[in-house]
Amino acid sequence: MPEYDAAAVERVARVKREVTERLLALPGVNLVGIGGKETDGRPTGELVVQVWVDEKLPLSALPPEQRIPEEIDGVRTDVYVGGRSVPLAAPGGAIVRSAATDEGRYRPSPVDRGSGASTGVSKALWAASCTIPPIPRSAMG
Repeated sequence: MPEYDAAAVERVARVKREVTERLLALPGVNLVGIGGKETDGRPTGELVVQVWVDEKLPLSALPPEQRIPEEIDGVRTDVYVGGRSVPLAAPGGAIVRSAATDEGRYRPSPVDRGSGASTGVSKALWAASCTIPPIPRSAMG
């Protein structure tokens, strides 16, 4: 897993904070986060703003105002399919598990291990700097 220096993380986090509302307003955008860029399913080692969408469309199928820029303020973007909001924590911080979201494994986000940041429902979950053992599907009712 690549290591990112604090300055790079802060730069990408700043850009993400500045553009999240605008990107989420685009049709089909479900989630905006930060994480490692992937090309052909392989990590490149580059820290980017990740944008999760219902489906990837050719640029020609989107009006210019609905396109996700390849780069924002010097930070590249990476578009993924998925990221629909699924509650993972109830009020008070209790962990919510369901067959719809449970893959039987949890791992920390590569970017921010203490804030609850995640690279996506199917990619990672990090809750309050603790290790959460898998719960058998049979116990989830």
